[in-house]
Amino acid sequence: MRSVTIGSNHGTGPLGRPLRYAESDARAFHSGLRTQRVHDLTDCDLLIAPLRAEDVRQAVRNKASGARPGDLLLVYFAGHGVVEDEPGHGDGLFLACSGGSASDPLSGSIRLADVVKMCESSAAASAVVVLDCCFSGHPQGRSVLGPEYLRKLQTGRPLRRRSLPPPRGSGRIILAACGENQYAHESSALGHGLLTWALLRTLRAAGPTEAVSVARLYASLQETLLRKTKGEQCPSLYGGDHGSSLPTFFS
Repeated sequence: MRSVTIGSNHGTGPLGRPLRYAESDARAFHSGLRTQRVHDLTDCDLLIAPLRAEDVRQAVRNKASGARPGDLLLVYFAGHGVVEDEPGHGDGLFLACSGGSASDPLSGSIRLADVVKMCESSAAASAVVVLDCCFSGHPQGRSVLGPEYLRKLQTGRPLRRRSLPPPRGSGRIILAACGENQYAHESSALGHGLLTWALLRTLRAAGPTEAVSVARLYASLQETLLRKTKGEQCPSLYGGDHGSSLPTFFS
């Protein structure tokens, strides 16, 4: 297994409020990975803010290009998703690794489409991207709207709702915290983002099996989050799992 686990509580410059649990979510997920019994753990990175966006991009690139046939490539991100209008750059969805600057809030972010492309081109048998963030712009969620996007909203012109880029290829999957128009909750009672809380709960409860199929995992997360949020947050699954699985976490 080759994995990059990323956590950042940072907002993006003056736009985003700090999160409370994204970094501890990443630490908990990485700790869980270290208890699994299926894969070799020699190439698993934990990246916690403050981070340089280029360092995060390079870490993902190294894992994707170094993966071999039969490997699981896993990228986990907890933090702010950023929506910005960028002509000529596709979906305009970013992952905020650090605070950026007032003049360039995206300077601390990496483009989600770049992460997906690296996973698509990898030789790994399966590539799974887990996103405990959202792109709704909701002030209580894990997302931020960029300044250009906000300026266009203020003109009253309708803007196309940005969609996650669907990964292409067998076993290429994005597991996202919620739907396009929903937001990713954090819970002070649980001390987690809700997707990560449910993900850890499911992977820890899956024993005695050593792996959980993505299909089974998604069904459990969907049921848990819909019940917990009374229908306000439903995780989304993009791509074709083709029998992909994640390893069970043990105590």
